[in-house]
Amino acid sequence: MQKKSPWRKNPIEKTEGMIYIRTMKEKEHYKDKAYMEVLRELRGLIATEYRNGGRLPPSREMCERFGVCLPTYGKAIERLRIDGSVYRNSNKGIFVLPCSERMHKVGLVIGDGRESPFLAFQDSIAHLLLELKQFQLHVQMIQAGSPGLIPRKALFHGVGSLIWQLDGAATAPVIEQLIRKTALPVVLMNTRDPAEEKAIHLFEFNCVHYDYSYTGEKRAEILLARGHRDIAYAGSGWFAEYTRFAPAIRNSGARLHEEFPLATEKQIRSHLADAIRKHHITGVYSEGGIHNMRAVFEVLSGLPEQDRPELLVTNFEKVPALLRQYPAVRCIGKCAHTSDVIPKTAAAMLKDHLETGTPLRSVALKDFVFLP
Repeated sequence: MQKKSPWRKNPIEKTEGMIYIRTMKEKEHYKDKAYMEVLRELRGLIATEYRNGGRLPPSREMCERFGVCLPTYGKAIERLRIDGSVYRNSNKGIFVLPCSERMHKVGLVIGDGRESPFLAFQDSIAHLLLELKQFQLHVQMIQAGSPGLIPRKALFHGVGSLIWQLDGAATAPVIEQLIRKTALPVVLMNTRDPAEEKAIHLFEFNCVHYDYSYTGEKRAEILLARGHRDIAYAGSGWFAEYTRFAPAIRNSGARLHEEFPLATEKQIRSHLADAIRKHHITGVYSEGGIHNMRAVFEVLSGLPEQDRPELLVTNFEKVPALLRQYPAVRCIGKCAHTSDVIPKTAAAMLKDHLETGTPLRSVALKDFVFLP
């Protein structure tokens, strides 16, 4: 009886405490394992023994050294030739270019690392590309059908480091596993407010992010400076505490009314108007996605003018449309971040690490913009 393929029989296995789903792309990894090992060895040689260039030993000698056949070795050499690391001289053999003449690649990973990423932060990525170009670092997009294959993709394309544009808490376990698994220098860019507590765990891993306690206090200052003493917060209660928005309101002597939770669209529609009337709330801060934001605008526009509080919001691309749709809402402005500060910091930190060995670290940036 023919033995069933393990790829069909057991598509899911547990590896190092994690559920690991085998895909066809991961299956390919095992089919060309020898080729990838040769490529790894050659890249290591080029980075160390051949920094100043030079001629590689004859191919048959290298095949014996690595224990592979000539086609496998030739395939690895061709990959290096495409990258611009080596060149062939038909009469004299294969030569390695000096380090100063090679292309230095930075791998760019976006979102959860899977193929066809959505570019949610186009400005940030554009600033990063320009900054890396200025430092003469070339960018190679690194994505894979399974994020676990990203280190392999990085090896294949010859990148020497990774910059990872984060996109939410779902990315956290993937990132943590890969940082512990790969020896590549990795810099994380977090331009999105963390949606839940587990997302901030990634801030420990060479992550450039905003100083959220600074931005939370700045948001509170805007409402307090306008004389508001009874304030409501429409958004995650955890985030209000983490960013120190809530403590800043309380420490000022003003009142942050949290009797009614306002974290979801349903809660906002059910409780916001009652809270405003009951506590004579004069200022509301709203953050969150389009559904929550629209609910806040609808509730406020439905209140009598004398009961309608001022609204401060997180900068969100749909806010201008909501302002046009609900002109009665008294929106005093948007809280934002500058789009270039994180990518510029990440690119400069990676450059210093590659050139001088400066240790990578996490950086919390005090960046805040108020847009009236």
